[in-house]
Amino acid sequence: MSASAARGTSGRRRWLVTMLAAAAVVVASLVALAIGAAHGVRDTDGANGRSETQVARANDAFYQCVSIQAHHLVSTSRPVVVTPANIANYVLLLQAVGGWATLAPVDSRAAVHLSLEPSTAGQTCRGLVVVASRRMADGTTRTRRGWGATASGSGPPPAVPALSFGVLHPVGASLR
Repeated sequence: MSASAARGTSGRRRWLVTMLAAAAVVVASLVALAIGAAHGVRDTDGANGRSETQVARANDAFYQCVSIQAHHLVSTSRPVVVTPANIANYVLLLQAVGGWATLAPVDSRAAVHLSLEPSTAGQTCRGLVVVASRRMADGTTRTRRGWGATASGSGPPPAVPALSFGVLHPVGASLR
């Protein structure tokens, strides 16, 4: 085997090892997220006395409400940019529409910008409403509120996972 062929084989091996290591990191991260989510549900469940089924139903109702409101504002083929009012609302909105929305780059001029904002008026999803903004050809911005669904209930929307010291904890949960 020539020296250049040996270097090529060595390069392929390094690439393969790098890809396997990256895959292992991804798998380990997903396992950690799943474990953290399970602990988060159990901790949240114990803290407010609701059963896992009740928590799951409330969360499903919330995400379905947000998805329906967003569907009333934009079609699945229309590019959208999920705009963060804050990081928690950004994650909640992305989870609700990420499965069907056509996501566009932030600087996309043709896209509708969706955000999840607090509201006490009209139809809300636990006090939040989907808002769509679009820059018109004349330079003005057109803003519309979501409608078509309501998710009532007390308390905040589903807990957004956050990393703390390398361990996954729901936001607001005590760090024991």
